[in-house]
Amino acid sequence: MNDHIQGLFFDKMFGLVSYSLSEQRGIVVLLVLLGLSICMRFWPWVHNTQVELHLTAIDTTTNSTGELPVSQTKQTRQWKLESFDINYATARELRRKGFSNQFIGKWFSKKQEVGFVRSVEQFRNLELLSTTEYNLVAPYLDFTRYKVKLRQQKNKPQARLVVNLNHADSVTLKKLPGIGKTLSKRIVKYRNALGGFATVEQLKEVYGISDSSYKQLLPYIDFVADLELLEINANTVVELRRHPYISYRQAKSIVSYRRMHGPFNHVGDLHKIHNLDSSWLNKVEPYLSFY
Repeated sequence: MNDHIQGLFFDKMFGLVSYSLSEQRGIVVLLVLLGLSICMRFWPWVHNTQVELHLTAIDTTTNSTGELPVSQTKQTRQWKLESFDINYATARELRRKGFSNQFIGKWFSKKQEVGFVRSVEQFRNLELLSTTEYNLVAPYLDFTRYKVKLRQQKNKPQARLVVNLNHADSVTLKKLPGIGKTLSKRIVKYRNALGGFATVEQLKEVYGISDSSYKQLLPYIDFVADLELLEINANTVVELRRHPYISYRQAKSIVSYRRMHGPFNHVGDLHKIHNLDSSWLNKVEPYLSFY
């Protein structure tokens, strides 16, 4: 049986010699094409490996201090800089120029606090970039328009901006020195929660306004008390609690005393509540109505 199978195998193998001349040429052409396709398959892989090794050898070259040369370090992003005003640049435009997402997030957050940046020195003081990155970007920062406006302001006298603290909106407040978009919104939000400012000094209670900022703002503030009062004899615990000066415990004490002893006639009646101290009552008194 095995002899029979071996015989058939050798008959097939040696039967090639019985092919015609054209058939034999066709087989040779197919073998040549197969060989070329194998060479083409592996040749680019060998070539790319050599290029990769070559680049690695360059990138790992160090200078005498053991640091990578700036021109040979691996770049994680490419800078595409030209003269521009960063105050008007969108996040997409900054990303195209080469700024990182981390910088973009910090920049827009800082811009809300301080408003427009008007000089290279002011931008540097924000400390949003490393020294190397700042030196690269600084020559392309264009603040020309602000210098022109400054010269124009110096050439003609202008009246000082004065705002009414209880009536000005966030857009107007933003024009005050040291007050950006964020602080102006905080002032309006706190004013609404209080029901209006009873004194100018309450401005210091706004988060972010220091004593020095407060003194800087005083010349620009026109103050007229205009308060929304609390109906001490009608408001519920929840309504009283909404005021920044009144805690839940104080609101509950006021309502409980009112239910037991009747309506309050004047602020002196509130002094009868043992857990309400005099200093707190003096603070909240301008916001109380006894009618």
